[in-house]
Amino acid sequence: MALLFLCVAVVVAGAAPAVALAVGEGAVCGDLDNNPVTASVVCDATLVCTGGFCIKEIDLPPGDFRAGGDLQVPTSGAAILGRIQLIANWVFAFFLAISLIYIIMAAFQFVTAGAEPAKIDQARQKLLYAVIGIAIGLLVFGIPSIIRNIVV
Repeated sequence: MALLFLCVAVVVAGAAPAVALAVGEGAVCGDLDNNPVTASVVCDATLVCTGGFCIKEIDLPPGDFRAGGDLQVPTSGAAILGRIQLIANWVFAFFLAISLIYIIMAAFQFVTAGAEPAKIDQARQKLLYAVIGIAIGLLVFGIPSIIRNIVV
């Protein structure tokens, strides 16, 4: 009996003209894929259904302002090499800055160590780490040149 009532309700609801109910901001208008929950729920004219809720449409400025502008995928070999060079420059600068900090820390530790061999060994270790950091930075800085020589 309940199944018969449900079938009749579905047929009657399907035959009735659909009257859309305009809902306000924050109302549920669909699921996360913007599929309507019911055909009778739509957002007001000034709102859009995004992520399952009615929200105000935001006019974004031209360009991608969040990422600092032009972030297009490089389409030529020169553009790819330019990106690799940019990344190498940043990595070199990072390693150089960290290495300089380690050199200053090692120098301070050498000066303040006095006659304690453990502190002198720690200072030498920091100095060694700084030299390794500079060497890695120089290797990374040379990668674009190596790639350019292989490709061209």
